[in-house]
Amino acid sequence: MDTIYIIFDKTPKIEDGGLVATYARFVEEFKNDYNIVLLSVFNNGINNIKEFDSLTKINLSNYNIDNRFYKALTYLRSGKLLLFLKALFSALFFFLYIPIAKHKTKKILQGQIVIASCPAAAMFLSRSLKYILEIHINFEYFWGNNFLGKLQGMLIPSPYLVLFRNKTDAAKGASRFNADYIYNGFDGSLIQTPDLNRPHNHSAVFVGRLEPQKNPSMLLECAKEVHKQINDFHLDIYGTGSLLETLKNQIETNNMTDYVHLKGFTKDKSVYSLYEQTWLTSKFEGFGLVLAESMANATPVVTTQWGDAVFEIVKDEETGFIATDTNDFSKKAVQLFLDKTLQEKMRKNAHEDFTNRFSMKQNKKRWQYILRKTYGR
Repeated sequence: MDTIYIIFDKTPKIEDGGLVATYARFVEEFKNDYNIVLLSVFNNGINNIKEFDSLTKINLSNYNIDNRFYKALTYLRSGKLLLFLKALFSALFFFLYIPIAKHKTKKILQGQIVIASCPAAAMFLSRSLKYILEIHINFEYFWGNNFLGKLQGMLIPSPYLVLFRNKTDAAKGASRFNADYIYNGFDGSLIQTPDLNRPHNHSAVFVGRLEPQKNPSMLLECAKEVHKQINDFHLDIYGTGSLLETLKNQIETNNMTDYVHLKGFTKDKSVYSLYEQTWLTSKFEGFGLVLAESMANATPVVTTQWGDAVFEIVKDEETGFIATDTNDFSKKAVQLFLDKTLQEKMRKNAHEDFTNRFSMKQNKKRWQYILRKTYGR
């Protein structure tokens, strides 16, 4: 049996969102076809993902760095001196460890099937390795004007294949390197078959990390506008992150506690079925996994225009709405709440589109094609 090595700069925790679900499902798909090994450059100190329990795990270093060391100045401004000092040391250790890790990965991974989970992980790979680089965010983040993204893109050894989460970004990358795509998939067996005729309840849900990329403050702006027109509307927010306390304060300051609720982190993938709409307010994405999860539950989405690929993933006015700004987002959410015929049509369309494009069956077929094309096995 061939071995697949999945490379992380730091193995994720269950709270890390879509990245965890992506690789947990990959393990479930291929654990009977390949021996799967997780290689983490640094030790995260926590192993709380049950799908990873039975896997072989390798830590190149036992040091648990703060891999968000780019937040050092934020820590300093907030008076968090210990976090600031750890971030500085982590940054120093991170870059000094690159040549050591390259030597180690050459010995461990030569001739193996290697999948780097992101550029931050690929930076530690030997230049002699043939590997697949996965990109979970949009093309422009690493090959546009973002300084941190461009820096990572410059430091990685050339991959054999760069694998994006959508066709649009893969087409952009094809002018620079060997590029392909794979859609995020979701295992529909984790939930019950959705009720397409379930009652309407004027509710919306957000599921995701409470981080700047996800733009959670926009959720509150939209909720405020929708509540002005639909008195019994409510929004539930599932997730945790660095902006949690900021959101709590905003909800209280704006007297929104009656209709906006912070629900904490959830592993329940059927939670979308309790709501009429899923809201996604991201500034940028590669393919928000919540879109596939929501469609699997036959729950239409209202989303920002987080990148060119949004029109590829969400069929505007068929499986959900794509909004241009906060005002447009609120208007479309209200329209969908008030038009029950449209709501039921979108439920049906969303579930069908999930089955045809984003199910694990489709995801596994695509991975099998990519692995054969790249490694012939």
